[in-house]
Amino acid sequence: MNFEEWAEEVPESIRQDQLWRLNVYRQALFLGDVAQRDAITISQRRQWWSLSD
Repeated sequence: MNFEEWAEEVPESIRQDQLWRLNVYRQALFLGDVAQRDAITISQRRQWWSLSD
């Protein structure tokens, strides 16, 4: 998933917030979602549990 695809899936309630106008805010939310997905993937492999913690 790239940034543009992700941005289209963001709920309207978040996109209506004035902070959404700030590029750094949008990028931080995107990074958080990507990191969460990565942590979930990593945590599913026992040998990487300490890394995902």
